[in-house]
Amino acid sequence: MPKEVPPTVEEVVALLPNADPEQVRKVLGLKRKAWPYRYRPTVQPEVLAGRLLQALQPGESEASAKTYRIAGRVRAKRGSGGIAFLVVEGERGHIQVILQKDRMGEAFDEALHLVTEGDFVGVEGTGMRSKRGEPSLGAAKVTLLAKAVAPFPDLRSADNPELRYGKPYIGLMQGPEVRRIVLQRARITQVLRQTLEKAGFIEAAIPVLEKVYGGANAKPFVTHSNAKDMPMYLRISHELALKKLLVGGLEKVYHIGPAFRNEDIDTTHNPEFTLMECYAAYWDYTDMMRLTAKAFQNAVRAVTGGPLVLKVGMHDIDFGSFRTVTMKDAIRQNGGPDPDTATDEEIQRLLDANQVVIRGGYSRGLAVAKLFEVFAEPALIQPTFVIDHPRETTPLCKPHRKDPTLVERFELFIAGREHANSYSELNDPYLQAKLFAEQESRRAGDEELPPTDKDFIDALTHAMPPAGGLGIGVDRMVMTILNVDSIKQVLPFPQVK
Repeated sequence: MPKEVPPTVEEVVALLPNADPEQVRKVLGLKRKAWPYRYRPTVQPEVLAGRLLQALQPGESEASAKTYRIAGRVRAKRGSGGIAFLVVEGERGHIQVILQKDRMGEAFDEALHLVTEGDFVGVEGTGMRSKRGEPSLGAAKVTLLAKAVAPFPDLRSADNPELRYGKPYIGLMQGPEVRRIVLQRARITQVLRQTLEKAGFIEAAIPVLEKVYGGANAKPFVTHSNAKDMPMYLRISHELALKKLLVGGLEKVYHIGPAFRNEDIDTTHNPEFTLMECYAAYWDYTDMMRLTAKAFQNAVRAVTGGPLVLKVGMHDIDFGSFRTVTMKDAIRQNGGPDPDTATDEEIQRLLDANQVVIRGGYSRGLAVAKLFEVFAEPALIQPTFVIDHPRETTPLCKPHRKDPTLVERFELFIAGREHANSYSELNDPYLQAKLFAEQESRRAGDEELPPTDKDFIDALTHAMPPAGGLGIGVDRMVMTILNVDSIKQVLPFPQVK
């Protein structure tokens, strides 16, 4: 086999136009590969720094026989003569590395020549604290793990939205505080799963591509199946698929995953978002209230370490207490008209004054829901379950057992934003078909209303047990618990206009 001829600096830069020729030259001059296959650190940089801070006094070193291996990105490099300093940063923190020529010999000059800010390195050495008290690793060996051939970016520019959201890997390089949101989001999602599974739910796989979209009011993303020669849709909800599993005999199911709605991009909406939906046979919406409160409380504890009071915006939110109010009472209590006595003309004038349009034409029930959005929603700061919505707001919910003009539904509001939606699920196939037919009659005036899923009606004819259902917007849940005001900050790869 002929010996492979290494490329020239010019050939590399031609393919990698953002590469620094000087760094490329260093890589090509290596006798060993610049990107080895593996490295085995024994401790995280920030963990070691914490240990040394507790165990040693300034200027003190551990015994040379006790060695550590760390790995991370070089965030800073300085030095002269026979001593140099690196700051090596891992996922959650950093440690100072001290290189000394009298200890490392020729390897000192090699490391100083090869290693540049932005590189990933592995360092083996002994623990110490500098004379200034900085916890440090005294290097015996430095291994280049990945060479950054591009210049290290000016991270101050990562606050530019185009760079921060268009190239999120640059934004995340700013440091552990920025990466904290990604890590804590993962923890919140993990705790949400644990809460559900402790309650007996199993996670079920459901389709992302659907022949008929439904379960929410939204415009879908449309694609085309070449195999079937037909349009298909990215799901806008998990609801109908999971409820079909209840028909099949499963009793507690959930799914956490993306849903897609072809809508505007703003601080609280992203066309692709993470949704948790769960359904439990033999439950109703009151059971789901208890599950919802527990899920939020467990997630808050996971972030705070125990306390249930969090700062959200300008407010101290107490997750230890969840209030319940009917939609009509919420309107009355927050400066709105009495929904039971106001005339349709009075309600329409109020909606017109607030520039609210009801797509598909006026309906009293939908108008009451709009009054709630105008008068009550912004005022619901502490965790509040808003219950008993007008029947017209959803065709997938059971009629209220005491008032057939209402449905057994709740939405959870925190800091003036909706976070969860729940029903006592409708399982009467005739009534479901009738309500879908009523919805179909409004579709000409409301492009967000979904078509009827006839397969779901067929499924209900085989009997679905009484059930409670719940949906939680995971992104908004994370935004609130981490006190973040834009959905873009909790999505590693947000959509931007």
